[in-house]
Amino acid sequence: MTTASSNVEGMILKRSEIRLLPKKPENHGVPWNQKYICIFKHSKWRWEALSSLSANNLKKYRKRILDYTDKLPSIRGIPIEIKGCDGESAERINGIYTPIPEELYPGVVSGTHENFQIYKNTNATTWLYQVVDSNKGTFKWWIGQPDKMKGRKAWGFCRSYDIKYTGGVDWTDIVYQKLFGIDKLAKWLIWHPPSGVGEGEWKNPKNTFRIDFIEPTEALNKSMNLEKSMKNLTELNNTYIQIITQLYNNISPEKRQHLLDTSLKDLYKSGNLCSLCLSNKTIVKCLHIDCIGCCKDCFNEHSEGGGGDGTCCACKRSQILQCPICLDEHSKQSLRILDCKHCVCWECFCKSYEAQRPLKKCPICRAKMNWRQS
Repeated sequence: MTTASSNVEGMILKRSEIRLLPKKPENHGVPWNQKYICIFKHSKWRWEALSSLSANNLKKYRKRILDYTDKLPSIRGIPIEIKGCDGESAERINGIYTPIPEELYPGVVSGTHENFQIYKNTNATTWLYQVVDSNKGTFKWWIGQPDKMKGRKAWGFCRSYDIKYTGGVDWTDIVYQKLFGIDKLAKWLIWHPPSGVGEGEWKNPKNTFRIDFIEPTEALNKSMNLEKSMKNLTELNNTYIQIITQLYNNISPEKRQHLLDTSLKDLYKSGNLCSLCLSNKTIVKCLHIDCIGCCKDCFNEHSEGGGGDGTCCACKRSQILQCPICLDEHSKQSLRILDCKHCVCWECFCKSYEAQRPLKKCPICRAKMNWRQS
């Protein structure tokens, strides 16, 4: 794994090829093929996700990013597929295993597994990891559960035979291929639980059992097809929103109000959507506490929030409220809007001071009033 330094400034690599700080939560669960670039930030060299680059760094490394070609990762940086396993452990063992940065789950002894890569099964809660036997100078590959993987325990559903290991050796792609039996050098055993009385046992898998790398081109094509599908879905979603918005704004105010009083009201509130243009911009509301609201752009298009007729463009109600003290009706300019969104008229509010009994609570809901606020 490549560490961030001045020697690799501007280099773009995938997540499975770099070393990040393991203690930061944002470094956990990142896809193996997410792209990072080496930059100098906050007084030190670090790997920054391309999607998180600032405008200044995008401008600085623009040529590097544009010239970057999505190169195929090394053997240890691409997914592994295990298939052909039978028996009770088949569901736990079979599947596609994606590479996870090893430093997220360091070994029991610091540096013990420096040159290894671990993999997570995308269809189950099992991991493919290594357990080193320092006394014998060997290690085994294991397929086991998360707690066993984190502690590098020799316990699981499938394991390899002993493989010779020398600490500090830089495992090349050719050596890595041998570990997975592509050249038939590695051997594997599968655990078969006891059936009835007796003990379980390790058995050699059938000839159909196979551990292999997914071809880099295949993984790349799957990623490109997924990105293309997501782009098409986004464009289709935007088209649907435009059609729905046009139909919604063309219906009569009575029908629109009926929709707002039913299921659409909860939909707009939960999605924080404008009731007019269906956008997710900042929502503003009128004087009425139960107004569904609309975005600032739609609200500002209407004088006094209602096309000049004094009604709200969202809830279609008059912008006049009754003071709960004097019971007279007032416009917004004559009302003191409280923190609880209820109101009193300014005349009553000022008279309470003159009578040396200033309002301290809302007359309606009794919420504490911030009476110093003008």
